[in-house]
Amino acid sequence: RVVAVDAPEDVAFDDRGRLYAGGEDGVIYRTVDPVTGDAVDADVEAFATVDGRPLGVEFRGEDLLVAATDAGLQSVAPDGTVETLVASAGGRAVAYADDVHVADDGTVWVTDATVHDVYMDELFELRDTGRLLRYDPDADETTVALTDLGFANGVAPGPDGDSLLVTETARYR
Repeated sequence: RVVAVDAPEDVAFDDRGRLYAGGEDGVIYRTVDPVTGDAVDADVEAFATVDGRPLGVEFRGEDLLVAATDAGLQSVAPDGTVETLVASAGGRAVAYADDVHVADDGTVWVTDATVHDVYMDELFELRDTGRLLRYDPDADETTVALTDLGFANGVAPGPDGDSLLVTETARYR
Protein backbone atom coordinates (compact mmCIF):
# COMPACT_ATOMS: atom_id res chain seq x y z
CA ARG A 1 0.00 0.00 0.00
CA VAL A 2 1.38 3.41 -0.97
CA VAL A 3 0.77 6.29 1.43
CA ALA A 4 1.22 9.90 0.39
CA VAL A 5 2.96 12.30 2.77
CA ASP A 6 1.39 15.76 2.74
CA ALA A 7 3.75 18.74 2.74
CA PRO A 8 7.09 17.20 3.74
CA GLU A 9 9.75 19.84 4.47
CA ASP A 10 12.91 17.76 4.82
CA VAL A 11 14.13 14.18 4.50
CA ALA A 12 16.75 11.99 6.17
CA PHE A 13 18.01 8.46 5.59
CA ASP A 14 18.76 5.94 8.33
CA ASP A 15 21.74 3.59 8.15
CA ARG A 16 19.55 0.96 6.45
CA GLY A 17 18.70 3.35 3.61
CA ARG A 18 15.09 4.04 4.60
CA LEU A 19 13.80 7.53 3.88
CA TYR A 20 12.13 9.58 6.67
CA ALA A 21 9.98 12.68 6.21
CA GLY A 22 7.49 14.57 8.34
CA GLY A 23 3.98 15.40 7.24
CA GLU A 24 1.92 18.44 8.13
CA ASP A 25 -0.19 16.13 10.33
CA GLY A 26 2.69 15.79 12.83
CA VAL A 27 3.53 12.24 11.77
CA ILE A 28 7.02 11.13 10.83
CA TYR A 29 6.76 8.66 7.95
CA ARG A 30 9.41 6.29 6.64
CA THR A 31 9.73 3.97 3.71
CA VAL A 32 9.16 0.32 4.57
CA ASP A 33 12.19 -0.78 2.58
CA PRO A 34 15.48 0.92 1.77
CA VAL A 35 15.23 3.40 -1.09
CA THR A 36 17.17 2.49 -4.20
CA GLY A 37 18.14 4.80 -7.05
CA ASP A 38 15.24 3.64 -9.21
CA ALA A 39 12.55 3.67 -6.47
CA VAL A 40 9.19 5.27 -7.25
CA ASP A 41 5.97 5.02 -5.25
CA ALA A 42 7.68 3.36 -2.29
CA ASP A 43 5.56 1.89 0.46
CA VAL A 44 5.48 4.25 3.44
CA GLU A 45 4.51 3.65 7.07
CA ALA A 46 3.87 5.93 10.04
CA PHE A 47 6.89 5.84 12.35
CA ALA A 48 6.12 8.36 15.13
CA THR A 49 4.00 11.39 15.95
CA VAL A 50 5.73 14.50 17.25
CA ASP A 51 4.13 17.38 19.15
CA GLY A 52 4.15 19.90 16.30
CA ARG A 53 4.59 20.01 12.56
CA PRO A 54 7.93 18.39 11.72
CA LEU A 55 10.09 20.58 9.54
CA GLY A 56 13.83 19.82 9.73
CA VAL A 57 14.97 16.22 10.31
CA GLU A 58 18.44 14.74 10.77
CA PHE A 59 19.84 11.63 12.39
CA ARG A 60 22.14 11.73 15.41
CA GLY A 61 23.23 8.12 15.73
CA GLU A 62 20.08 5.98 15.72
CA ASP A 63 17.85 8.81 16.93
CA LEU A 64 16.02 11.08 14.50
CA LEU A 65 16.17 14.72 15.55
CA VAL A 66 13.12 16.75 14.56
CA ALA A 67 12.66 20.51 14.52
CA ALA A 68 8.92 20.87 15.02
CA THR A 69 6.76 23.98 15.16
CA ASP A 70 5.18 24.57 18.58
CA ALA A 71 7.37 21.81 20.05
CA GLY A 72 11.04 22.76 19.65
CA LEU A 73 13.71 20.14 19.12
CA GLN A 74 12.52 16.59 19.61
CA SER A 75 14.29 13.25 19.41
CA VAL A 76 12.65 10.09 18.12
CA ALA A 77 14.18 6.80 19.27
CA PRO A 78 14.28 3.74 16.97
CA ASP A 79 11.13 2.41 18.68
CA GLY A 80 9.21 5.64 17.87
CA THR A 81 9.37 7.11 21.38
CA VAL A 82 9.44 10.92 21.27
CA GLU A 83 11.39 13.06 23.73
CA THR A 84 11.57 16.86 23.79
CA LEU A 85 15.17 18.04 24.04
CA VAL A 86 14.71 21.81 23.66
CA ALA A 87 11.46 23.66 24.37
CA SER A 88 12.96 27.02 25.31
CA ALA A 89 16.21 28.97 25.17
CA GLY A 90 17.29 32.31 26.55
CA GLY A 91 14.07 32.69 28.55
CA ARG A 92 11.85 32.32 25.48
CA ALA A 93 9.86 29.35 24.19
CA VAL A 94 10.95 27.87 20.88
CA ALA A 95 7.94 28.85 18.82
CA TYR A 96 8.91 27.76 15.31
CA ALA A 97 11.78 25.28 15.22
CA ASP A 98 12.52 25.05 11.54
CA ASP A 99 15.75 23.25 10.72
CA VAL A 100 18.37 21.14 12.46
CA HIS A 101 22.02 20.30 11.79
CA VAL A 102 24.27 17.96 13.77
CA ALA A 103 27.91 19.10 13.64
CA ASP A 104 30.81 16.65 13.59
CA ASP A 105 31.53 17.42 17.27
CA GLY A 106 27.96 16.45 18.24
CA THR A 107 26.67 19.99 18.70
CA VAL A 108 23.10 20.35 17.47
CA TRP A 109 22.17 23.61 15.73
CA VAL A 110 18.50 24.55 15.46
CA THR A 111 16.82 27.52 13.82
CA ASP A 112 13.87 29.10 15.63
CA ALA A 113 12.37 31.02 12.74
CA THR A 114 9.95 33.39 14.46
CA VAL A 115 8.02 34.21 17.63
CA HIS A 116 4.77 34.29 15.65
CA ASP A 117 2.16 31.53 15.59
CA VAL A 118 1.45 32.42 11.97
CA TYR A 119 4.80 32.43 10.20
CA MET A 120 3.66 34.92 7.56
CA ASP A 121 3.41 37.58 10.28
CA GLU A 122 7.22 37.53 10.48
CA LEU A 123 7.41 38.16 6.75
CA PHE A 124 4.87 41.01 6.90
CA GLU A 125 6.24 42.75 10.00
CA LEU A 126 9.97 42.29 9.31
CA ARG A 127 10.81 42.48 13.04
CA ASP A 128 13.53 39.82 12.70
CA THR A 129 12.60 37.64 15.67
CA GLY A 130 14.39 34.49 14.45
CA ARG A 131 17.28 32.84 16.30
CA LEU A 132 19.98 30.24 15.92
CA LEU A 133 20.18 27.89 18.90
CA ARG A 134 23.06 25.67 20.01
CA TYR A 135 22.17 22.48 21.88
CA ASP A 136 24.94 20.62 23.71
CA PRO A 137 23.64 17.06 24.19
CA ASP A 138 26.41 16.11 26.64
CA ALA A 139 25.54 18.94 29.03
CA ASP A 140 21.84 19.01 28.03
CA GLU A 141 22.11 22.80 27.66
CA THR A 142 20.82 25.17 25.03
CA THR A 143 22.23 28.60 24.30
CA VAL A 144 21.19 31.31 21.88
CA ALA A 145 23.98 31.75 19.33
CA LEU A 146 22.39 34.44 17.10
CA THR A 147 19.36 36.69 17.42
CA ASP A 148 17.54 39.22 15.24
CA LEU A 149 17.35 36.93 12.22
CA GLY A 150 14.67 37.48 9.56
CA PHE A 151 12.78 34.17 9.61
CA ALA A 152 15.74 31.89 10.34
CA ASN A 153 14.87 29.01 8.07
CA GLY A 154 17.65 26.61 7.05
CA VAL A 155 20.98 25.81 8.68
CA ALA A 156 23.84 23.93 7.03
CA PRO A 157 27.59 23.61 7.42
CA GLY A 158 29.75 25.96 5.39
CA PRO A 159 32.15 24.56 2.79
CA ASP A 160 35.08 24.91 5.20
CA GLY A 161 33.35 22.77 7.85
CA ASP A 162 34.14 25.40 10.49
CA SER A 163 31.22 27.71 9.82
CA LEU A 164 27.43 27.58 9.52
CA LEU A 165 25.17 29.05 6.89
CA VAL A 166 21.76 30.27 8.05
CA THR A 167 18.98 31.17 5.64
CA GLU A 168 17.00 34.31 6.47
CA THR A 169 13.90 34.03 4.32
CA ALA A 170 12.49 37.44 5.30
CA ARG A 171 15.75 39.14 4.33
CA TYR A 172 16.36 37.18 1.12
CA ARG A 173 19.80 36.08 2.29
